[in-house]
Amino acid sequence: MPNNHAMNLTNPLWAMVFSRSWWKPLLERRGRHFPSALQQAAWPQGIKAGPKKECHANASRLVLRFPNRFFYVEGLAENVTARFVTEHAWMIDQTTNQIIDPTWLDAGRDYVGVAFSAPFVLDWQLKRKRYQILHLDDDANDPIILAGIVALPGGAPVKIPDSPGGNG
Repeated sequence: MPNNHAMNLTNPLWAMVFSRSWWKPLLERRGRHFPSALQQAAWPQGIKAGPKKECHANASRLVLRFPNRFFYVEGLAENVTARFVTEHAWMIDQTTNQIIDPTWLDAGRDYVGVAFSAPFVLDWQLKRKRYQILHLDDDANDPIILAGIVALPGGAPVKIPDSPGGNG
């Protein structure tokens, strides 16, 4: 199947998740889309994959270990092995803008999210006592969250359909 670098937002999986995502407006305004064509960066030596279902912890630990190399990213991603779209966390290499997913390894296809710097991630974790930044308990328009977002030069703007199936 050829990859045309476009995100298939008409895919029912994406439409369903976007229709229920409380931070959909944030992704539309500030998010970036990193399609499967931007293959994941080669794993840096000495870095190992983290446990499954601990994506926020896995990504934030590595970003804090290598603060000048990676940005921490939260958003939505498609796992092609298990065939689902879900909230997820991963990293972006600051030099190459390539995805490094320390949880799914090569299972991720499309990634849509917002990036945060290591100092912001550390400050957030110390104050909130949790890894995840974009959480149902928080307002996606919180000025602290908005101020922490790093503008990424890579990826593409996010275009989200208004209704499931992409017809809106």
